[in-house]
Amino acid sequence: MRHLVQAIELLRTLFQPASPWITRLDQAFESASNSVAGMAMLPSTTGAGSVNTAADAAAVSASDKQRRRIAIVGAPSHFMDTLLAEPLDSTITCALETYPRHAHTHIQYGPGGWTADGAWTLPLSWLHGIELFECRDRVDDPDTYTELLACDAVFLVVRASALTSKNASAQKILDLAHILAFKPHTTLLVDCDVDHAYGQQASLQWSLGAQAVCEAVPPRLLERLAAQQADVWHPAPEHGARGILSVQGVHFVSSTLAHHARSILPDQGLPEFARIFRASRFAALYPLFAKAYAPQTRIEYVAQLALHAATEADVAEKERLDAGAGWASILQANAEHDIRITKARLDLASDVSQPVSRQSSVRERRGDQSAKTRSRQADARALVATTLQMQFPWWRLLWRMDEMRLALTYAVGRSFGVQEETRLAYEAGRLRGDSSRQTHTAHVALDDLRARNTSVRERLACADQPSLDTAMLRNALASYDERHMGALLHAQCLSEPLLRRREQLLARNGPVDRLVSQSQKTVGTTYIGLGASYTTSALGALAHASPTLWMDEFATPMSEALATSSWIPSIDIPSWSSLIAMTPTTAGGVALLASAAAAYYLQGRWTKLKRRFWHDWDRAVEAAEREQTECIDTVLRTQVYGAPLHAAKALREQVDARRSQLDVRIQTLREIRGLMDNVPRSQT
Repeated sequence: MRHLVQAIELLRTLFQPASPWITRLDQAFESASNSVAGMAMLPSTTGAGSVNTAADAAAVSASDKQRRRIAIVGAPSHFMDTLLAEPLDSTITCALETYPRHAHTHIQYGPGGWTADGAWTLPLSWLHGIELFECRDRVDDPDTYTELLACDAVFLVVRASALTSKNASAQKILDLAHILAFKPHTTLLVDCDVDHAYGQQASLQWSLGAQAVCEAVPPRLLERLAAQQADVWHPAPEHGARGILSVQGVHFVSSTLAHHARSILPDQGLPEFARIFRASRFAALYPLFAKAYAPQTRIEYVAQLALHAATEADVAEKERLDAGAGWASILQANAEHDIRITKARLDLASDVSQPVSRQSSVRERRGDQSAKTRSRQADARALVATTLQMQFPWWRLLWRMDEMRLALTYAVGRSFGVQEETRLAYEAGRLRGDSSRQTHTAHVALDDLRARNTSVRERLACADQPSLDTAMLRNALASYDERHMGALLHAQCLSEPLLRRREQLLARNGPVDRLVSQSQKTVGTTYIGLGASYTTSALGALAHASPTLWMDEFATPMSEALATSSWIPSIDIPSWSSLIAMTPTTAGGVALLASAAAAYYLQGRWTKLKRRFWHDWDRAVEAAEREQTECIDTVLRTQVYGAPLHAAKALREQVDARRSQLDVRIQTLREIRGLMDNVPRSQT
């Protein structure tokens, strides 16, 4: 019994506080604790002289402290009047006239009237130590079922005529019999329409009642009832009912015959009344009521039912979590597959398959093309390279410098991502349709999870968790509706990185602006150098041809005082024209050398500027490619396929959180089964 008490304590942790199983387990725990206390007070006697075992003595002690609770379900008013009638006692007859006709009534022994506990009392001697629980209606609500589980024996009353006609009330009783078929001491009372106490007619009527039971009650239910009543004593039928069929687990009575016996009492006396009343088989019920029922059988049954309910709840929860995890995997896998296919379709065009020219290294050294031979902006790169190579070679910079900004701006603006921008705008429109279909897919998964929710409302076990299809998840999926996604999936949602990098290339202090401004400085420097060289060469040749130049007159003569000073040495200061005087051949050579130097400087500087430009171009293209890939991935995962991915993530989080709780409950169920296996089976 101590193992049973420990099992009940663990079972209470598997149900919610509002569950009716908490009340049922509390009642069983109280009964089990009383039995354990009674067993502890017994003297320890061993050997052949011990009359009862410890379990039997504890059962007797518990039965002395508590009344035997007998439930009578589905009995009509005249059936209860017949059962409680005492024809020779006027007090009881008067009390029955005021008998309350309630749906549920507790009947105890007493002087009559109501007790403080709400029970109705009758001064019947056979009610000593017995509490009858009459249940007329609503046998399917949880409170009534709790009351029935707290009873030591349950008698289900049904009329044979109702079984034959398949009445709804009879079917209701049979449904309850299916539920209580494994409860110890559950008996089916069949009220037969018998008019004669003896004779062939009586036997035929009893046989018809037994035949109605065999035809209306499933054989499996009869086997279960018979197994529960194998130890119950059934009186042999009277000699007038010898033809009655033997149906185990079913007790036949006749309220009609019992009522007839009570009606003949004033005229024919007590002996005839007693004989007919025994023939109605009502008299055999009182020994069944007075039988001592061991409370351990009821406690074990309640514990087994609670264990079965908790196990069913955990199995349903495991199936619910497996379904949630399965849908999460399906949604995740399908979304990832579609994302890969969509990414391949949205991937930018590249020249990876194009062969590399043999002159690419030479053009790269000259700055005519990018150092990156493969790019997703191959068309734009080729157009810019052609513009720089064909329209602006280094020797044309001297007179076409002003056209460079306009030409490069036109080339970059017309080619950098323009075709991709148009294509991605079309793809954005297609993705809006894909987004609505993905939202529908997520809702289909949640609808299936809601349909799979098999939690029993009256059970309220800890495993009876709400469906994984929560209102919060539904609200989150509503944000992926087409009405909300329409504003996000606009025409430029996929091409924003291309637009941004194009603006960066054309912005102030951008690659194009730096190339143009540095080129202008280079050309200006070249012009200044050439002008200075050519001027010097011309003046030198002129000074050589005419030693006395008119510009010598503007020379400042040294003062006489300074020239005659003793501390200044005597020197001859030549004129400045004599310093640069050169022959015409030398002047021509100097001018030619200056032109070559200017050309070398302009070409080298222009090559460096183009290399710097292509370096900035490659960085901008790489950034555009990287941002474009991230943008596509972000749009697909957060907007287009955001609904199934969010649903999969939310489902996986709920499943992981609830699976850990399920593992703890399963471990508790293993401990409870171990304790229940160690409980010795009671002898009922």
